[in-house]
Amino acid sequence: MPARITTKPLPLTRDRHDLLRQLAQELLRSRQLGPEAVAQMSTEALMHELSVHQVELELQNQELQDARLALESSKQFLHDLFTLAPVGYLVLEQDSVVREANALACECFCLPKGVLEGQRLSQFVRPEYLYAFKELLSCPWDQRIPLRGEVAFRAHNGRSFLGRLEVRRMTMRISSLEADTVWLCALQDVTEEQRTRQALLEAKQSLATAVQERTVELEQALAELQQEVEKRKTAYRGMAESRAHYHALFHSNAVGIALLTREGVIVEANEALARLLDQDIEALQGRRMTEFLSAESHAGEHRLRSASGAYKWVSISCRCIDSDQPNAGEVWVMQDISRQKELEILKKEVDRILYHDLRGPVAAIHSLSRLYASDTTFSGSQQPTWEIVSSASKRLLDMINSSTDLYHIELGDFHFVPQPCDLFQILRSLREELLGQFQGRDTDIRVLLHGRPVDGELSLQLACMPHLYATMLFNLLLNALEAAPPGSMVTVDVAVDVTGYEIAIHNPGAVPAPIRSRFFEKYVTHGKRGGTGLGTYSARRITEAHGGRIELDTSEETGTTVRLRFPLPGPGRL
Repeated sequence: MPARITTKPLPLTRDRHDLLRQLAQELLRSRQLGPEAVAQMSTEALMHELSVHQVELELQNQELQDARLALESSKQFLHDLFTLAPVGYLVLEQDSVVREANALACECFCLPKGVLEGQRLSQFVRPEYLYAFKELLSCPWDQRIPLRGEVAFRAHNGRSFLGRLEVRRMTMRISSLEADTVWLCALQDVTEEQRTRQALLEAKQSLATAVQERTVELEQALAELQQEVEKRKTAYRGMAESRAHYHALFHSNAVGIALLTREGVIVEANEALARLLDQDIEALQGRRMTEFLSAESHAGEHRLRSASGAYKWVSISCRCIDSDQPNAGEVWVMQDISRQKELEILKKEVDRILYHDLRGPVAAIHSLSRLYASDTTFSGSQQPTWEIVSSASKRLLDMINSSTDLYHIELGDFHFVPQPCDLFQILRSLREELLGQFQGRDTDIRVLLHGRPVDGELSLQLACMPHLYATMLFNLLLNALEAAPPGSMVTVDVAVDVTGYEIAIHNPGAVPAPIRSRFFEKYVTHGKRGGTGLGTYSARRITEAHGGRIELDTSEETGTTVRLRFPLPGPGRL
């Protein structure tokens, strides 16, 4: 048995052939020659050549067997790599007939192993991708870089998927005289990848749209913010100007002004207030205003004691800095009215003396006119004249007495002394007197009781001061007639119940809007020549002196109604 030499397979080159021949010669020399070999030494050369050739063939056979084993191992390795690869591999023949396909490729088309071979791959391509598929199969010969493309397939079970194909056209030699053309294809299912790409694209587009919309919103917000900044700058400039004006008006004002906290502590004061209190401005800050007042009340007239010990009369008005925030503090305005007080006291003294001096002559005229009116020696045309003189002097005497009583009401020392009187008789007398003053205007006064006209015999006895009551009604009826349009009616409606009685004086005119809230205050008048603004004020004070209250109800639609409400005991008997 010839010895077996195991060597690593070498390439079939000229050097390798010489090496094999040398090894064969060495192997032949190592063998022992028998007797036959000695007898045949003449043929030694021939036999040597044959032996060398035999050994050479044995070595080549061994090489071929080793090469076969290596090829089979490589083939098995490549087969396993082809079959178990994580990518689908297909070998296509002419007309896209599948010669071989690995497991993953068969899985993509939902077919068992071996079923896909022999079928045309084009039958699984969706119609709209056939042209792209054919373009991939028309790749040039032996191109090193494969052609790549995406083709949509329909699997055996109807499922559609998107595959990425890499195609390379190659020539496979079957023998030295025969070759075959095939297409090597690598297939990947990129359906999820495509969906992910599409989702990412949509998300990108959505994000771009959102970014664009947000950018527009931010630009709009920036523009609005810039406008707001400009507005605030303008407002700040206006506030600065207003504060400068405020300081100028505050400190240069001739009237004393102070800013107080809710507890009455002075925060800021102007120079006029400091002069009024005989104090320095710095010394006033932190002190309470009640230290300088003789009363705890705020608004109104007060007797003030200055630092020098002198007393002054001042008029104080108070107002909250912010009506919505009462804790923000108050603004006090203080004005020296000492001179006005002195003049007012002097005027009242003069009026008192004048009323006292007028009362005697007027009373004499009234007595004489009543005497002449009752004297039958006068002619019939003279008696009405004396009656008018008697009535007018009586009215003048009542006005003098009312003025004296109003003076005491203002001072707060008025003493109410009720006397019986007839309300309807007072109204009838006032109607006759007032209509005589408004002749030619075709205006009338109608007296009602619970909305019904009152005849000439009905009376309503009251406990009141007749001259004050007549003055009160005279002033209210005079205002109603002055405000009523020509040809209209002024009504006086009296209503009595168990709690008291009410007098409602109505005229079709409306009180002007600027004075509605101050209608019963002193010196309030509007558009009336010679008006003093004291008629409604005195009516309010007389009403309050009788324990009643007075209210105003006015509008352009319903006219004006002044209601006087008096408690019992007021009415006596009907």
